[in-house]
Amino acid sequence: MTQRVLRAFELAEDGRGRRAYVSWLEARVASDGGRVDEAAMKALRRGWYLGEPDFADKLRALVEGKQLGKVAGRDHAARAHDAVAAEELAKKALESLGLPQDAESLSDFRKGDRRKILVALLLRRASSVGNGWLAERLAMGHPSAVSRLVTSAQKQPKNQKELRKLAIMLKCST
Repeated sequence: MTQRVLRAFELAEDGRGRRAYVSWLEARVASDGGRVDEAAMKALRRGWYLGEPDFADKLRALVEGKQLGKVAGRDHAARAHDAVAAEELAKKALESLGLPQDAESLSDFRKGDRRKILVALLLRRASSVGNGWLAERLAMGHPSAVSRLVTSAQKQPKNQKELRKLAIMLKCST
């Protein structure tokens, strides 16, 4: 993992590169009185961090008690699986778009209903829930269908505009 970080920062993969990275981290902590900026907090809320697995415990306090779970892989990364917050946001978004709030009633609507796709886009950006959760919760079929629909929708400027309006209306960050 160390080599990947050093490469990402275009630093030498030796002691000199590690010292430069540590200096950069220390300077970042020293700036603004050690306060964690909003961009970093957003990344933490989504559950990503760089460090040893036990570092997650220290981050939990910063992210208001959100549970961090391991992600498969060798990078010791973690993602927040905050399905409770995602569920609350889903209910508000569905209601604001005139859709029923329960998955059973949502199954009466097309899997590719534009409003469902907007909700999936919103939840993908504002939470860490995966395509499986979205597919089940929004009655959108297979998780790969969610991925395909959301990817396609992201490319359309009209959807981006509606997504911003929806996020503002629901007072959530995307």
